[in-house]
Parts: sequence; C-alpha cells; structure tokens
Amino acid sequence: MSLIQYFPNLKEYIPEGIRINQITAGHAKEFHEKLKARGMATTTIHKRIQFARQFMHDAVDKLMKKANLVWQVILGLSRYGGLRTPSETLSLPSIELPLIQRWAGRTRTYAPK
Repeated sequence: MSLIQYFPNLKEYIPEGIRINQITAGHAKEFHEKLKARGMATTTIHKRIQFARQFMHDAVDKLMKKANLVWQVILGLSRYGGLRTPSETLSLPSIELPLIQRWAGRTRTYAPK
C-alpha cells in the first residue's frame, strides 16, 4: 500500500477541522479501535498505525526546521528528552537553557506533579 492509499484512511478517522498539533493520544487510541472494529487483520492495523506514526514524526520534524532556536530547544526537550511540555520545559531555570543549547547534556528537571 502506498502513501496515497494510507492517507485517506487516516483522514477518515481524524475529526474534521482538527489541526495536526491538536491530535492527542486519545485520537490515536480511537484510530486503533476503529481499525479493529472494521475487522482488519492485526498486521494491517500495525502497518496503518506505523504509517500514522511516521506521518506525525515527519510533521514534527518539519515544524522543528521552521521553528526558531527557542522552540527547537523546547520541542527537542519534549521529543528526545521526555520532558512534559510546557510544564517541565518552561519550569527550567533560565540559566540552564544556554547550557542545554551548547552541550545538550544532562540537566535537572523539576516535575510539577
């Protein structure tokens, strides 16, 4: 199956008018459940979810390329560092941000929970 065949299937299950940055884990679970309810084979469901995941990763990569440096750091910390955004990312002391930008090393995070 090609990209042209997968995209309408993905579009069919995502609510109309929703922006890509508004898609949540709940939407992904609904997508999975609707594919199961359709009676698709496990392998087919896996492939379609794999495509959707790749589509989302590509969208984030495009967004990161267009973003300014601060947003690149915030998106990178959330995607690769596992920080919750905006709560943990924005609670970092401003002193640590230049260090993160230069070394991308370890830093302390203060979980708000």
